[in-house]
Amino acid sequence: MLNEKKSKRGTVIALLCALALLALVILLENTMKPTGMLFTVLKKGAVYALVAVSMNLLNGFTGLFSLGQAGFMLLGAYTYAILTIPTADREAVYYLYNGSAVNFSLPELF
Repeated sequence: MLNEKKSKRGTVIALLCALALLALVILLENTMKPTGMLFTVLKKGAVYALVAVSMNLLNGFTGLFSLGQAGFMLLGAYTYAILTIPTADREAVYYLYNGSAVNFSLPELF
């Protein structure tokens, strides 16, 4: 009975902490400029924290060694880099391939 009470209390505390964190993120997102240095650092910190938790889960708890998370992070970063290069600068970046196969840029679309 006592363990059940502790479990419920822990769940409620974790839920309240998650809601407080969500409220803080929404507040910061609405008050800060998206190009601000603090906002950029917080976004990168969140991504790296997520990667660290997934690596800890895989390597720490299961004892398996896999670089799958790093591979997916690499693919995402490379795709982001390709899609955000302005179309006017594509030929300078991909000079060996006469530009790129992707003929649009996400910042120009939005």
